[in-house]
Amino acid sequence: MSGVRFTGTVDHLAVKCDDLGKSVEEYKKLGFTVETIYEDWAMVRDGKGFGIALLPPDSKHPPHIGLKVETM
Repeated sequence: MSGVRFTGTVDHLAVKCDDLGKSVEEYKKLGFTVETIYEDWAMVRDGKGFGIALLPPDSKHPPHIGLKVETM
């Protein structure tokens, strides 16, 4: 489709991890803060608001890219 434009940013990446607790701690060492933590996933964000959703093996969530859409 010509003329179709998307405006937005990548809000977060959701990635698999082997151990949720250990992965959260490693991201904290890199300067990320914990926004949310549940049994089957966690969200950490950097100082600019970019997020990494961590998905352990038992997570109900699939790996994905989260977009913050401004216009479409």
